[in-house]
Amino acid sequence: MHENRILTTEECIRKDSTRHTATIERKIVEYDTSFQKLRSHTLKPIELERSNTPIGHFSPEVAVKPHSGKIYAYAPSLQPEHLWRDSLYLRQKQENHGWIEIAENDALPILPVRMGNRFWISTYHEAADKSHNYTFCCDTKEGKSWQGTGLKDDFYQTGIIKHMEPIDPYCRSYCFHEAATLFIVKLKA
Repeated sequence: MHENRILTTEECIRKDSTRHTATIERKIVEYDTSFQKLRSHTLKPIELERSNTPIGHFSPEVAVKPHSGKIYAYAPSLQPEHLWRDSLYLRQKQENHGWIEIAENDALPILPVRMGNRFWISTYHEAADKSHNYTFCCDTKEGKSWQGTGLKDDFYQTGIIKHMEPIDPYCRSYCFHEAATLFIVKLKA
C-alpha cells in the first residue's frame, strides 16, 4: 500500500499473431482501496551500462523509494558479482539526475537492489545450487558493501540471517524467520 493505493506486480502474455510469438509483459498495477484498477505501468530493466554483460533478474516485487515516493520494481540479480558496481552506478545516476528515469512513457524501472534510506539490499535464496544464493548489503552513507550467504544477527543472536524480506514497500523494516519465530528488524550500522 502506498498513498492509499494498492500496488501489485502482474504478468500478462502478449500474443503477436503476425509473428506467431508470445511474450510475457511485467507490470506494476495500481488499484484503489475498493480494488478498482487505476492504471498500470510496464516494467523495464534499468540500463546499467554494462555493454558485455546482459542484465538478468528474477520475478519483480513492488518497492517505493523512501522520501521521494518513487515507485520501482525490485528483482534479485542473476549477476550478484556486479551488485557493488551496479549500486555505485545507480547512486551516481540518482545524485546527478534525482531519480532513475525510463525513456518510455509510464514505464517503471526494475532495479537489482531494494533502496532503503541508508541500506540497499539484494537477496536470493531459492537456487537449486545453494552456492548461487546470496545476500548483498550496501551502506550508502559509509560507501561500503557486504556480500555473502547472509548477515550476522547481532541483536537476537540467531546466527546468520540467510533471507530477509521488507515488511513495507519503503524497505525501512525487514523480517526473517527462524524456526517458528518471525523476527522484525531495522538495519543499523
